[in-house]
Amino acid sequence: MIGTMAETEQGVIMEGCALRPELMVQLNTPACLSVCLYDEPAALTARIYRTSAYETRPPDTKACIDAFVERSLLDNDAQVEAAKAHQIQLIKSTDHEAIDLFCQRALDAWKVTFAIDS
Repeated sequence: MIGTMAETEQGVIMEGCALRPELMVQLNTPACLSVCLYDEPAALTARIYRTSAYETRPPDTKACIDAFVERSLLDNDAQVEAAKAHQIQLIKSTDHEAIDLFCQRALDAWKVTFAIDS
C-alpha cells in the first residue's frame, strides 16, 4: 500500500516507527523524500520519564517504564545505524532548524505554498 501511494507522486506524508530505514530506502526516490528522526539517548530517556510521570509511579510500574526505556534506546540506536547504512537523512528531533529545512524541501518538491492572512 505504501509503495502504491508513493508512486502517485502526489505528496504523501507518512510517520511512524514502523517505517524502518531498511524499508524506506525502497521509497527513497526523487518523488519521495525520506528522513529518520532520532533522539540523543539522554533526551529520549528524559522525555519518557517526564511524560510517564515516572517519579509518581509505584515500583512495579517503574520497572515497566525502565524496560520500555531500554527497548526504546536499542530501537533508537538501530534506527540510526540502519539510516546510515541506507543513506537515509538523519535529523535529531531537537534540531528545529534541520527539521524546518527538511519541511521546506518537501514543500518545495511538492510545490506547496501557504498564504497567511494578516
